[in-house]
Amino acid sequence: SLKGWNINRHANTAATFFGLMSSLPAQVLNVYTVWTLIGYAALVPVALAGISTLLNKVLLRKVEAYHAMVYHTTRPDFRVDNHIPCNGMHAVKMYSWESIFLDNYGPDYTNRTPPPGLWLALFLVYVVDMCLSQLATGLALVVYAGSNGAVPYTQVVLFISCVGLLMEFANMPAKVMEQLKSLEVVDIMFKDIRNASKQAFISSEMASSDKQRAVDLDKCVFSWGEGKFVLQPVSAAIAQGSFVGVVGKVGSGKSSFLSALCGDMPLVEGSGVVRGRVAYVSQNPWIMNATFRDNVLFGNDYDERRYLQTLEA
Repeated sequence: SLKGWNINRHANTAATFFGLMSSLPAQVLNVYTVWTLIGYAALVPVALAGISTLLNKVLLRKVEAYHAMVYHTTRPDFRVDNHIPCNGMHAVKMYSWESIFLDNYGPDYTNRTPPPGLWLALFLVYVVDMCLSQLATGLALVVYAGSNGAVPYTQVVLFISCVGLLMEFANMPAKVMEQLKSLEVVDIMFKDIRNASKQAFISSEMASSDKQRAVDLDKCVFSWGEGKFVLQPVSAAIAQGSFVGVVGKVGSGKSSFLSALCGDMPLVEGSGVVRGRVAYVSQNPWIMNATFRDNVLFGNDYDERRYLQTLEA
């Protein structure tokens, strides 16, 4: 369902892309017509729109580069969903450890922060963009009047009506590139869906007796896909009712192993089976707007003994 949602979100760009491409001949014809009427003054809106788009792209990439540098440091990252009060309280509690993690920033932390001048440049570009159409119209009229003397009212109206068209034409390459990137994402998602039928996962079945193991893995190799993370041959036998923890270094594959047990990570080699029901709690748990008991039961019938055992655990 997540893939379907993403495909619908990106596939909507296909209509925009084909709309842009179909309007290209008309745009070229309109620009040529304007060029024959006002001459090289038509280049002013095109140049301003192109420069504005280019500056936006360059400045945003620089800011993203700084953010990427911060993201890859050892600095802890507590994500907060402000619309969920419990998450907010959790974040307040965790942020009290901020002083402990402060040493992880290092003395060069300021070198990984976007400088004020960069934010100021972005702000100025944004302000200019707000009045870019009026600025382009005024400059084009100045250029045209400088070569033709007085400008009649009909020419002024023509300028005003054509500036938007010329600026849209200048922004078209950037829009087309954005739509092409979205279409590439859609293509990758469709390939994943087509390949999903060829993927194998560990089997799941109900336990027929208490003597059967809850998990049986025989030399299982799991992988997220070609060229991606691979779990080397794993063999495990977990008895029913046992309490088992998966420990290891960061990036060793603990979460991937649990994803494989849940049937999310494809099985490349070996055989495995999980018997019984599987309950999964994500690292960022989802909290219902209900009582604490409802969040623990999650729709199951209330069994006081099992409920108290769960709280104790």
